[in-house]
Formats: sequence, C-alpha cells, structure tokens
Amino acid sequence: MQSHYSQELEYILCGQLSELIEPNFIDVGAEKGSFSAYMLKCGYEKGYAFEPLPRHYEALCSLFHGSQVEVFKLAIDAIERDADFHVATNLVGEEVDYYHSLNRLIGDNNIFHSKKITVKCKTLKQLLYEGLIPGK
Repeated sequence: MQSHYSQELEYILCGQLSELIEPNFIDVGAEKGSFSAYMLKCGYEKGYAFEPLPRHYEALCSLFHGSQVEVFKLAIDAIERDADFHVATNLVGEEVDYYHSLNRLIGDNNIFHSKKITVKCKTLKQLLYEGLIPGK
C-alpha cells in the first residue's frame, strides 16, 4: 500500500469495516482526498469531506466532481466560529500539503505554522441538525 502520511493502519481498518457499518464516511481535514478516494474504493457509498484550505478545497472539488463525495469548505471544531487556521510551511517558507491545523504547531524542526488564514468552523452536530450530514 502506498504511504498516506503514516495513516496506513487507519486506512486498512476502515477498509475492513466497510461491510459491517453504515455505507457513509466523513473525512475531516480531507487535504487532497486520498482518504475519501480510498473509502470509495472500499465500497462506501457516500462521503462528506471537510477541508478549509482553499487550494485543497479546490483540488477536492475537481477530484470528486460528479461523485458521491460532497466537499465542504469548512473546518470541524467543538464550536461554531471563525478561527485562525495555521498553514504549514517548510524551512524555507513554502507551503506544504499537510499539517495545517486550527492548533498551532510549536517545536517541530521541519514544519512551521508561519502563515494563517481565517476559516469558518462548524460542529458535526450542527451539520447534522442542518441536514448536511446523515445521522448514521
């Protein structure tokens, strides 16, 4: 199996569970969609991908256009709010594809949160009440 940012075990487990649980999945912090694509490949019928970083959101929209994955330009948090979203960069300040977060990374020698943008955050409970995600 190819590397998915060291998440191989989660991918394998979700693939094995696909026949036992509801055919829907939620991908929080979907980045470029590798998890969502894998879930579709495993037989999940419908997905909900959440990604607030504009360039990743646009990539997800292109990747999943016409598919069973709905893409949302939102961060998921414990409360609804507008929040700082820390954009990860490398040693020379170039934006990387991973480690972007609502929580600022401190003390890493390779990844830095030297940029930030404001993003919209919602809770999964709120999305459920709004009918944007299923109850199961």
